[in-house]
Amino acid sequence: MKELFAYSIIVLLSLPAVAAERAIKIKGRTDAVVTKKEISLGDIAEVHSDDITLADTVVGLKKVRIAESPKPGDNLSISAYKILDALREGGVDLKKVGYSFARSMRVRRASRMVREDELIDAIQSILDQEKRDATVNEVFYSGAAAIAPGDAKFSAKEIRSRKRGRSTFEVFAKVKGEAPLRIRVDANIDEWAEVPVARHSIQRGSVVSERDLMRARLNIAAIPPDSSTDEAAIIGYEATQTIQQGDVFRNATLNIPAMIENGEKVTMVYKLKGLSATATGIAMQAGAAGDSIRIRNTSSKKILVGKVVEPGLVKVSQ
Repeated sequence: MKELFAYSIIVLLSLPAVAAERAIKIKGRTDAVVTKKEISLGDIAEVHSDDITLADTVVGLKKVRIAESPKPGDNLSISAYKILDALREGGVDLKKVGYSFARSMRVRRASRMVREDELIDAIQSILDQEKRDATVNEVFYSGAAAIAPGDAKFSAKEIRSRKRGRSTFEVFAKVKGEAPLRIRVDANIDEWAEVPVARHSIQRGSVVSERDLMRARLNIAAIPPDSSTDEAAIIGYEATQTIQQGDVFRNATLNIPAMIENGEKVTMVYKLKGLSATATGIAMQAGAAGDSIRIRNTSSKKILVGKVVEPGLVKVSQ
């Protein structure tokens, strides 16, 4: 086609000026809509000739590149001077064609708006790929989301989870031959998870056992942020308040049970210069394993500090 166009232009330019002017006419439009990434003469002007021998030349002229198109949905103003310069660069001798252009013309790039269901499907797809038990309910985005007409492929990635039940995604819309459009989307999501809950009412002061637990499927948005979802952080802990049947286990309602109670008689272990010795003392405060508590030596009445090792045993540092 390039060779044919070049030949046609040569034929056109070899014509006498008056004959060429009568043979081919170029009439610019004041407004035009384009669908491609580049604006050609045929997009913005009528090019015709009554001479059928110049049909290939007319086709070639219509394909002369004028400018790069705006983004889908955007407008671009093109001056008559820019059009004429583009024609000269394309090898057209303006003295040998008849032409008329408005001082300025507006070119709009054809587009379509991204649909809400396309955004929801893109986000739902990534949630499904990640095997998350989640459903997208609503999406929110600002600004125009215009893409070129035609089939578009969508993909998404999560970039931030601002709070439970709402996340921010980047959705990419790609039409063949076009740069992808990136859309920042907030989504309301119902996401579910299996978490341990109380099988029955657990009284304050009770130590939670495996028999006290069952698992329930709950909406993550309804689960308090300080909930314990790991059974290892629940079993063996003491309830600091009554936990009702079906309640999740919260950090504020659980505590490591005391291994030594306040006022309990304990054995103190001393280590000094490689030697070990023991003495009897009274715990002056309760403590769990690893806690440092105060102990009163029953013989010397001296107040010491020791670390709880096991029930009834405290290691004292000198």
